[in-house]
Amino acid sequence: MPVIQGLGDALLRGATFGIGNVSVYQMRAWQVIPGERIAALANRTRARAETMGQEFGIPPAHVYGDYRELLSHETLDFVDIATAPHVHREQVLAAAA
Repeated sequence: MPVIQGLGDALLRGATFGIGNVSVYQMRAWQVIPGERIAALANRTRARAETMGQEFGIPPAHVYGDYRELLSHETLDFVDIATAPHVHREQVLAAAA
């Protein structure tokens, strides 16, 4: 596993866009990576994101029905994009901005 230099004990905060069938595996994987955590979720069906948030300890205040709203309210170090491929480019550009 590569080591990120210069972060010390800092915790990297991330968000997941899309709560589909595969995202539960990604969420489980993020839980075992030291120094990183998923702190917010966005899904077009907010109720699905809320259910995932409850399962993984993400408070409702950090669950959104739209990734753009999430980006405007959260301070993040990374995003995990688990949406349909045709929207990846748009989401990557928004997150990078």
